[in-house]
Amino acid sequence: MTGSNIEFGHAEGALKQIAERVVQAKEEFGNHSNTLDGQIQALKGKWEGAGGQAFHTLHVAWTEKHKVVTTALDKFHASLTETEADNKAVDEQAGAGMNNLLNRLGQQ
Repeated sequence: MTGSNIEFGHAEGALKQIAERVVQAKEEFGNHSNTLDGQIQALKGKWEGAGGQAFHTLHVAWTEKHKVVTTALDKFHASLTETEADNKAVDEQAGAGMNNLLNRLGQQ
């Protein structure tokens, strides 16, 4: 690949910033979920029969989906945080190895 400028990696702290945004998104989603939950609860009591059952079914489905999304966001956050730490450790190790090599070359 002569002449190509292939670059690997990402800016320092980029994954940390994304992980922080995931936490913010989870909080926003939780707030919206709580609002919707309250609205469903308020409407559910006003309906009887099939309408009431439909609101109950909606509430159960929403609660289950909320848990799925929240769990996915938690796992994504953990993955980003772990990857950031791994990248930092690998970078530090590579830097130390390069410094050792440069020190050896300077001693010859």
